[in-house]
Amino acid sequence: MRNEFRNLRLKQLDRTLETFRAGAKIPRPQKGWLRAIREATGISASEVARTLKTSRQLPIQLEKAEAEYRLSDHFKSGQRLSLQNRPTGLAVRD
Repeated sequence: MRNEFRNLRLKQLDRTLETFRAGAKIPRPQKGWLRAIREATGISASEVARTLKTSRQLPIQLEKAEAEYRLSDHFKSGQRLSLQNRPTGLAVRD
């Protein structure tokens, strides 16, 4: 019975994640998604830092790490963003 339940949960998870597989085929921007989205919305790195209530350097470090495929390094070293202070959204500039 446990194996049947486990297999059912795996199938459900697989179905849920199916929609994200298409996104894996989209080429990543050369400088990474974080920077591409920030620049496209017209938000400075300083504004991101203020909104996240963190240092001005952290958004730049995260963008650089993502572009170099080592984003998880920041989370391993303890430079985590506080989920308690997480903003509900960033305003887009015209």
